[in-house]
Amino acid sequence: MKGIRKVGILVTTLTLLLVATQMITVSADKKNVVKEGIRVEGVDVSNMTLKEVEGVIDDIVSARENIAVSLKVNKDTVTTTLKELGYKLENKKIAKEVLEVGKEGNVIKRYKDSVDLKKNGKKYEIEMSFDKKDLKDKLKELCDQYNINAKNASLKATGHGFKIIKEKEGVTVDYDKTVEQLYTYVTEKWNKKANIKLTATTTVSKPKYTTEDCEKVSNEPMGSWTTYFTTGASYDNRN
Repeated sequence: MKGIRKVGILVTTLTLLLVATQMITVSADKKNVVKEGIRVEGVDVSNMTLKEVEGVIDDIVSARENIAVSLKVNKDTVTTTLKELGYKLENKKIAKEVLEVGKEGNVIKRYKDSVDLKKNGKKYEIEMSFDKKDLKDKLKELCDQYNINAKNASLKATGHGFKIIKEKEGVTVDYDKTVEQLYTYVTEKWNKKANIKLTATTTVSKPKYTTEDCEKVSNEPMGSWTTYFTTGASYDNRN
């Protein structure tokens, strides 16, 4: 009898503890705070409200947006920030998602989820990226002034004939390749902390007219003509 009584007491005690724990879980859910064990980009957001989680996310996003980007274009360097290039938050509902973790299902499921979160934790990553079209437009705005356009060869008259001004090749930014280069580096290779330094992909452009073309022109004899005048009743010019 004593053994049965002890077992009964133990079962009752465990039941009361379970009920109490469940009540605590329900109470915590009603407070509408994040469950324990959840981190966002390494920051513990346990027991935070939605507004507090949004504040944490805003700080992380702001820090990344303000990272300096140095882009070498020919002999010049363009300096800007990720924010100016259109780098922005993609998963905008992350704060609400974090707040809802472990709060679905009945009381028992929520309790089990809470225990699992405390033991194993759960990590969330902030996703940020570019719109490639906007990125290309911004790069054009920043880099166009540093492009070197090709110059044709030309002839300059001198007292003894003509002097050939040699042509020059142009070097211009390949915006499609530079966009892919920057996009891939930031979204796949960047450590999300260091300033970014890259060299823009460029294309060499050829001039339309070269020194060879000018040499052909300068070696050709120039045309000449003579005008004759006659006297008499008629004053027409005859060439």
